[in-house]
Amino acid sequence: MNKIKWLIAITILGSLLRFWGLGKNPPGLYWDEVSLGWNAYSVLKTGFDEHGRFLPIDTFFAFGDYKPPLYIYAVVPSIWIFGLNEFAVRFPSALAGTLLIIVTYLLTKELMGQKKRLALKNFDHQEDSTFNVQRTTHIALISAFLIAISPWSITLSRVGFESNLAVLLNALGFLFFLYAIRKSPKWLALSVFSFILAAYTFNANRLLSPIFLATLTIIYFRKAIINWKWWVVSVFVGIILAMPMFGHLRSPEGKLRWNEVNIFSNLEVIKESNSRIEVDGNTLIGRIFHHRYLSYARLFLGHYLEHFDLKYLFIQGDRNPRINIPDIGQMYLVELPFFILGLISLMKPMSLMATKEKLTLIFWFLLAAVPAGMARETPHALRSASTLPVPQIIIALGLMKLLSLRGDPIKSGRRSNLISKLLLTSYFLLLTFSLLYFQFIYWRYYQNEWAGEWLTSYKNLISYLRETGGPYRTIYVTSDLGRPYVYFLFYNQYDPKKYIQEAKDGGRTGDVFGFYNVNYFNKYKFYVPDLATIAPDELVVTRVDNPPSGFELLKTISDINGYPQFNVIKKQ
Repeated sequence: MNKIKWLIAITILGSLLRFWGLGKNPPGLYWDEVSLGWNAYSVLKTGFDEHGRFLPIDTFFAFGDYKPPLYIYAVVPSIWIFGLNEFAVRFPSALAGTLLIIVTYLLTKELMGQKKRLALKNFDHQEDSTFNVQRTTHIALISAFLIAISPWSITLSRVGFESNLAVLLNALGFLFFLYAIRKSPKWLALSVFSFILAAYTFNANRLLSPIFLATLTIIYFRKAIINWKWWVVSVFVGIILAMPMFGHLRSPEGKLRWNEVNIFSNLEVIKESNSRIEVDGNTLIGRIFHHRYLSYARLFLGHYLEHFDLKYLFIQGDRNPRINIPDIGQMYLVELPFFILGLISLMKPMSLMATKEKLTLIFWFLLAAVPAGMARETPHALRSASTLPVPQIIIALGLMKLLSLRGDPIKSGRRSNLISKLLLTSYFLLLTFSLLYFQFIYWRYYQNEWAGEWLTSYKNLISYLRETGGPYRTIYVTSDLGRPYVYFLFYNQYDPKKYIQEAKDGGRTGDVFGFYNVNYFNKYKFYVPDLATIAPDELVVTRVDNPPSGFELLKTISDINGYPQFNVIKKQ
């Protein structure tokens, strides 16, 4: 019963870290969040997305970036309950991050389970220095606690990131697969279903899901052969469920997103390869050693290995402030020694985990960064987020390994070693300090210093125009900052049915790169024409600059930190 109380307490702590002030920090919605929320609102009100497609299951066109559909559908009931606001858009992500705590506990117990069964089978009432049955629960609780306070998980959970929902589904896929191996093959269908749902949630998981399934099948090949009928049926059903996604991925639109972000579209690699071959006189050896495939392989390997850089993981974190807090790593620095110790423990023949479970954890950790390694921007905490909660499990193993060298202070019914108690207490004090420091930076400085990254000025602008823009026939808005149209739809809670018709009538156009530009809806036009053509009954919203001659400055709109972003002007 104690373990349930501890798990509940850890889950409550994790939920508070994710839900407290969810609509206020980060201080605004970035354009992808607004797009997710608006499309969910449109589906809720009309059944159609912003492009007039009825309940899309392959993709949402959105800006022309073709978003996977599951997170948008997850936001639909959230908006129905909470309304169209920041909290509702982020609720599914925060909930996924909270549920991940429980899944981490269950997953860790299952990963430790085979070793536990072997210990029970050979139990002789003697202390086993390499494993003790009661440690399984302790390691699972520590893993759950570490993911509950993880800066990586907390940061992702507090934003409407599709990848965070994919992290939960990915972990469920692993958990259900282990259940299928240990308990009943019927769980295999749920495992495949979870991986497929992850692929419908985030683009990186469209590659990861089949890789993970194939890897698990190879590791547990004998079990798969024994239960081959369940495996065949589950894979067949999985392929059927994935077919709408296949159609999109093969389309020109699906290839557009891939070509936009992947390193293999970098023509500079080909130019450099051809140049070196030419310098070598176009010889056979030159064509081999300077082949573009080798150049791309080196580029991929470099990008891939950046995701295992200790500076990135424990000190600096992702460079994008929307994904990570400056000066905070993806994990706490105090976790580094136990992360290394946990890795060493996994490599040893006699460890706290059985061989196949070790392979599962190691390959999960190594393969999760493969899609991120193919991207141009690295290291990338979003694209590699499906690594979670593996690092936390490894750290928990490392901590338990150290404690086992001095006795086990948390094993019930036995006297604890004083040194081990001090080590454990000191470590959790350091963790607590690290968490408090992270929260202090997050709440005291982050929302002010990085307000510009979250485009907080749009909410202020739209509120001002809603109050004062009534008498004006047309309001021109510069498109220099993000994608303004979707903010005007979102914060005005504009009628989706009306907008869809206006967009069909010419308000939306596509560019040569496949992205969509919204030119106008209602009285709003998202471009600034020649100011000489502006009439007295028209408003113009420009970026901050001195008003041109003949125009009156009505209002300067600033971020929440007071940094000016827009000028609202009219003709005198």
